[in-house]
Amino acid sequence: YTLNFSRPASGIFVQYYKFNRLGRNGYRALRDNQASNAKHLRDALKSFTCEDGRPYFTMLDAGDTKCLPVVAAMLNPELGLPFDDIDLQHQMQQYHWYVSGYRMSYHDPNDEQTKPLFTDVPAQQTMFRVVVKANNTRVMMDNLIASFKACLEEMASLGPGFQSMHAPKKLLTGSKGHAC
Repeated sequence: YTLNFSRPASGIFVQYYKFNRLGRNGYRALRDNQASNAKHLRDALKSFTCEDGRPYFTMLDAGDTKCLPVVAAMLNPELGLPFDDIDLQHQMQQYHWYVSGYRMSYHDPNDEQTKPLFTDVPAQQTMFRVVVKANNTRVMMDNLIASFKACLEEMASLGPGFQSMHAPKKLLTGSKGHAC
């Protein structure tokens, strides 16, 4: 028997190998560990609040049940923070974590306009996601959570200074990612 596709099938082969090697119970344990770590991260992000008690993050993923081990969120737009999720992504890199930040917009080549991807958020809205891999341990998740907390404290301590520090370079790049 061979698996033959017009596109690379390495992902399918890897999953097939893991399932055969680990068996049903082993594969389930691996998946349960990923889901548990994603829930741990999600719960920690939900618990982060500002001084006035409002949450720092708005969760965007489906939650803890029947969900991929991916945590998707955005900084709470109601807070009016001088930084966004792209800035958070770059701050997290100093702690050796790659947290994928995205703009919720696209550039329309027909009219050269930036347009929102969704009808319920503005084009300048950003978000981030964390993919919880099979090799992530609880200790690693705790380190990631501590890194999130440290980044938020650092950026909040700069307040409007954070925005003024990055605004000139972002203006030059048209806000197409981090400019520093």
